[in-house]
Amino acid sequence: MKSLLVLSLFLSTSVMANQADINTIETAYQQFNGKALIEVASKNEPYIKAFAHYRLSLINNIHAKKADAITSLNLTIKELESIVEVNKENDEAWALLGQSYGLMISYNPTLAMTYGQKSFDAIEQAIQIDPTNPRAMLFKGIISFNTPENYGGDKLEAITALNTAIELFNDDRYSEHYWGEAEAYVWRGLSFQALHNIEEANADFTKALEIEPHLEWAKFLLKNNT
Repeated sequence: MKSLLVLSLFLSTSVMANQADINTIETAYQQFNGKALIEVASKNEPYIKAFAHYRLSLINNIHAKKADAITSLNLTIKELESIVEVNKENDEAWALLGQSYGLMISYNPTLAMTYGQKSFDAIEQAIQIDPTNPRAMLFKGIISFNTPENYGGDKLEAITALNTAIELFNDDRYSEHYWGEAEAYVWRGLSFQALHNIEEANADFTKALEIEPHLEWAKFLLKNNT
């Protein structure tokens, strides 16, 4: 009984610490604090390292530091590939790996032949492992949004995937990997915007800001979506 109690306390503490690190990463990302992300990445477990580098890549890209963005994303991919090589049932790592492959294509479209199928396969692997993972469905929606129509992209399919992600986030807020809910609303808003549904797009951008009040991306989109 004592051993079970110790194990339970250990698992509880691990979950809390993991979520605390994720919260730190999200705050640093919203504040464009690259130094904080580097610090988190330097002293943490592999998934947190990968996630910190992923957010750092996005910040570097926003600031037009393309070479740095690619370097950070390569670190993300390397870390995640190592995770899934050891644990093929890690749906969180598969999901972020698929998204990272897709993001790398946006940085360098010549890599589409290399990473396109890898991105799709990794996300599908994550969904197969855990169909209730909201980030896997979020990334599936992002891939559908960003893929050209002649290569299978579809804004309506993106909305369908994002609808599912948003529903799944309701049961994810107390998980050890909670992040991405506000982004799901942003990407669904962008999908509505692409279909010229301005009212629903603005409603989603507004909802994203209710979840993450400091999300500058959503503020910008809401201000400029007329």
